[in-house]
Amino acid sequence: MNWEAISAIAEVVGVIAIVVSLIYLAVQIRQNTKVARAATRQAIADSTENLGSDILNNGEIAEIFVRHINGEDLSAVENLRLQARCFRDMQHWENIFYQFNEGLVSPDQWSGFRKNLVALLGINAYREYWEHEASHYSDQFQAEMSSIIDESRTNAADSTIVSRFQILTGR
Repeated sequence: MNWEAISAIAEVVGVIAIVVSLIYLAVQIRQNTKVARAATRQAIADSTENLGSDILNNGEIAEIFVRHINGEDLSAVENLRLQARCFRDMQHWENIFYQFNEGLVSPDQWSGFRKNLVALLGINAYREYWEHEASHYSDQFQAEMSSIIDESRTNAADSTIVSRFQILTGR
């Protein structure tokens, strides 16, 4: 065998090794993406559960919500607690929107989350909070929220969250 043949064989082996390495990397990236999406979904589920358990486990905040939904006056402290809850919820939604823009939440999942936001904005406290605090959020989230607010106004009559509260409170 001459050196040219050995060199050609070495080049072919090198190319094959590079192709195998690229295939391996592609598989690893795909698996890592799946893991990242699953972890993101779990983090969102945990965060959502924490927000829900706040209402379930804290009778005072639940009472504030019911009184607000029913149009009753709230004390300054109750208004502060309600606004703090709105802040916490909007941080949660902005994070989900960020994860959507990063490709870690699918368009189908975001569509479902978006429907919940439309319903949530049927509650006056959230709309009022957003009107005063929108500038503290990212430009992309502000644009999305403008679209959602327009949609929530269109669907205000059948807001599921408000109607659920009204059913539960007998109003």
